[in-house]
Amino acid sequence: MHRFIGAFFFELNSYLLKLVNTFFLIIIVGIVAFFSLFWIGSYEQKMELDKQLPFSFIFRFLGLAAIGLMGVGFLLVFNYFMEKLILKEVDSAGLKKIAIDGSIAVVIVALIGTMLFFL
Repeated sequence: MHRFIGAFFFELNSYLLKLVNTFFLIIIVGIVAFFSLFWIGSYEQKMELDKQLPFSFIFRFLGLAAIGLMGVGFLLVFNYFMEKLILKEVDSAGLKKIAIDGSIAVVIVALIGTMLFFL
């Protein structure tokens, strides 16, 4: 009976951690999408960005991707400590999956959002 309760607790914590990861990845991707689509500044500053299009596109994309990748990095650190404290073992395959999935999502959203911004 003790093993059953322990296994149930382990699965419940694992499920809750996946739910939290999904929620925070959606938040991170949403923030990157918001910042990539909208401009806070004057019309003249926007026109200046349009004049310097190749460089402003690259720098905006790289900046937004960096912001999103920092968010994914914080999520990875959070997961590492949660797994170490609660589950007592670190699932490196799970961390790699979060890193790859989060990075791909952030980079794609930053690229598409930056392209839509300059259209």
